[in-house]
Amino acid sequence: MILEKDVPILDLILENLIKTEGKTTVRFYSDSGLIPNNSENWKIKAEWERILSIIKFYNCAKINPELNEDNWANLERNLETSRFFKNGGFKEKLKYEQSIKKGNIEKPKETEMKIDIFISHSGHDSDTAKLLIDLLKTSLNLSSAKIRCTSVNGYRLPAGAPTDDMLKKEVHESKVLIGLISANSINSAYVLFELGARWGASLPLIPLITSKLGNELLKGPLSGINALNCCESAQLQQLISDLKTELKVIGEAPEVYQDKINLLVNHCLKESLSTIKVTATSNKPTKQKSNNSVQKNDDKIKSYCEKQWPGDYSMRVHCIKEQKEAKQDIEKSRPNDIPENIFNGILNKAILEWATDYTMQVHSRNEQIEAYRELNDL
Repeated sequence: MILEKDVPILDLILENLIKTEGKTTVRFYSDSGLIPNNSENWKIKAEWERILSIIKFYNCAKINPELNEDNWANLERNLETSRFFKNGGFKEKLKYEQSIKKGNIEKPKETEMKIDIFISHSGHDSDTAKLLIDLLKTSLNLSSAKIRCTSVNGYRLPAGAPTDDMLKKEVHESKVLIGLISANSINSAYVLFELGARWGASLPLIPLITSKLGNELLKGPLSGINALNCCESAQLQQLISDLKTELKVIGEAPEVYQDKINLLVNHCLKESLSTIKVTATSNKPTKQKSNNSVQKNDDKIKSYCEKQWPGDYSMRVHCIKEQKEAKQDIEKSRPNDIPENIFNGILNKAILEWATDYTMQVHSRNEQIEAYRELNDL
């Protein structure tokens, strides 16, 4: 510690005492160099005595929690010129340590490791979340402690933690929040709270859609945020690339984690098919249909053809007729040689891929049926 000629700087000494837990080395310098401890300069000797008494008191206070008010009064007299002491830093530090030793307060725990990625999701989508975690850990080389996902073992909140308080804290403090958007999560109060809090704070937020329904699932402010879809391999590659940039990590090369992407894509496609409300019975022609239902289908077809042929009326007429015929075709019953579960899967896939184009639904269905038959003949 440097002291200018005959000028004490107790504030710096005291501050250094706290930083070094009492292990402070004090040296005095003048314009001519280092002043030895046994200097005859009375001001230097007086300063030494004060500093030594302070250091002794500091170490004593740390060890002995029973110091009385007389001890504190003596310290105050020694430090009467110290702005640092008067502001409470040094004194409060000592009293705080004494309170810990007395057992009046608990010793503070080590600083908790902050979360890099918080996955907001519905508990019904835990399988999807688990596959996403596998992808993130492999591609970004993240430890389990850096990811929070409350419904997946190994990534849950600590036992006994105050759920709401800790979620609120981590939603704001995590570096990136990924929101799994599904038919389940958009109806989850917790997911809506987490996404809303993150959006309101203007912090990095990535909506990750888990269904081929796509942006139809995004409601309110989320509809204005660019979302990625885990049913598309290329979009998952973009997710990893964006996260590498946001987290400032190098991660692994794409070929290392491509198999993880494939697993997640296949899972999401399968989940999408299972949630589409199209069954074999709903696709069989019914004997009676309401006029409203027929009108609705006709309007849907006309709207589709108008978009396809905006300035060509003859092609629009042809399109409408073709689409109506295909609509009737797609409602035909299952072929006898195709198992019901296979046929339903083929039909759902066709409808999912070509939601507004009945001719392509028929083409896709027929193509898959023929491929299935050919596969059985091999």
